[in-house]
Amino acid sequence: MRGARRWLLSAGYVGVLALATLIASEVLFRLLAAVAPAGSGLDRVRVFTLGPVNFGECDEVAWKRQFLRTTSRQFGFGSMLVPHPTRGWSPRPNHREVVQGKRYSINDAGARADSAWRPDAGRYPILVVGDSFTFGSDADDADTWPSRLQSLDRRLHVINLAAPGYGVDQMYITAHEEIRTYRPRLVILAFIEDDLLRATLRFREFKKPRFELVGVRLVLTNTPIGSIDDVYREVHGELGDDRPSPLRTVELGRNLYRALRIRYRCLWPSARLNRRIIEETRETAGEMGADFLLVYLASNLEIQDPGYASAGEEFFRRFVIEHRVEALNTRPDFLRQLGRYAFGHYHAAEADLVSRLVYARITRLRSWQSFAAAPTS
Repeated sequence: MRGARRWLLSAGYVGVLALATLIASEVLFRLLAAVAPAGSGLDRVRVFTLGPVNFGECDEVAWKRQFLRTTSRQFGFGSMLVPHPTRGWSPRPNHREVVQGKRYSINDAGARADSAWRPDAGRYPILVVGDSFTFGSDADDADTWPSRLQSLDRRLHVINLAAPGYGVDQMYITAHEEIRTYRPRLVILAFIEDDLLRATLRFREFKKPRFELVGVRLVLTNTPIGSIDDVYREVHGELGDDRPSPLRTVELGRNLYRALRIRYRCLWPSARLNRRIIEETRETAGEMGADFLLVYLASNLEIQDPGYASAGEEFFRRFVIEHRVEALNTRPDFLRQLGRYAFGHYHAAEADLVSRLVYARITRLRSWQSFAAAPTS
């Protein structure tokens, strides 16, 4: 009897100690998040909690589990996207479908457009790279902001090569691979806060490229991507039947370990890595004689709460100051009409605002002014 009591007391002490450790870790991460420099990433991540854990963008294991649970092995975005050897995925060429009453058209070159691209010397070509906010998830063909931009001036020739889920790394790869095809006068990279974290991942909804920094040189890793079956076999071989543990303490310990790994591996290098990726995108544009415009797309709390401390906006602000790059921050204009704009992807109202802001910025560029002043045949 006494032995049983001693065992129960010992188990109780271990449980109390484990709980105290978890609470102390929670407090530590909250303190670190509060004092971390804006834009470092640590101020942005969701901290560890004793309830269900959601590590958001940085949790590659959760993304892989989600992929494995799709037993039909269909790509996470459905029929609209296909695997791509260097970008991870890209819009499916020659694809059209209607989802919840909204038309999605992708042309023969994989751009969001309802017609094929053809060179036109009489128009000003603009190559746009971005994520779902630029591709136009949840938006009709006519209600993406690049489409709205096109409608503002027939002299523009807007090529929308954005794709849902892209990080800035995939945007750079797209611009680098396609710029010689389209030979734009302007390259626009439009990003949201989460796109900075995505650039640190090797897997999101699907396997993706990952750049490593060697000095100041970007080295592409984790490619070629392979087919859906290739990726399925790779992930299943890594995780196997990696299911949540039925033992609460084991699962909490596993989550804490993952939280520590995620903060170290995913967040700390993000600012330096993303700076170099955007620098390379600008250099790619410059090598082809094109202007470069960096656009920060405000979203969610950024357009709802003026007091929200946005790490993405702070990264953008610092980059612009350090590099004197042509840039547009959409957040101030969204906040001037507080309450009008909604959470989630852009719809007609948000796309209309962004397109008008981008157009106003384009008209101040020297390349546009020289184009507009040239005599037409």
